Amino acid sequence: MTVALTAAPLVDTAQAYSAESGSLSFGGEPGEPISGGQSYGYEAGAVQLFDVQGSRDENSLAVAIDANQGTLWRLIVAAPDGQKLTEGTTYTGAKQWPYAQPGDPELTFSGTDNGTDKWCNTNSGSFTIEHIAAVHLRGGCGV
Repeated sequence: MTVALTAAPLVDTAQAYSAESGSLSFGGEPGEPISGGQSYGYEAGAVQLFDVQGSRDENSLAVAIDANQGTLWRLIVAAPDGQKLTEGTTYTGAKQWPYAQPGDPELTFSGTDNGTDKWCNTNSGSFTIEHIAAVHLRGGCGV
């Protein structure tokens, strides 16, 4: 599965806010549990809710999308405990909560698509922080 996120501006991100601009897109192979082989794309302003929240210590970033009609998505990425998300860094071996240990990066992606709950069901994945306003995730959900 590949997920791409861009959102701007990311200023004073200690609280959630509706992003002025941004997009979330993702897709995967047939049988993959989140996308089921389909491609999805959402734009800030074209959905009911496109919220971005960053931690004050710059360790994590959470995105919530409410695309109307029973379609909700939640993406969370975090550097290992005590570290900041850093541009140009690929975080490998990312684990989902509660399985992540303090030295592990974290990656959680889940949602509800037309009333059906969807969860990433793999033990680990990876993500790359390309720029503070862009996050590209690679790896992720297996069958």
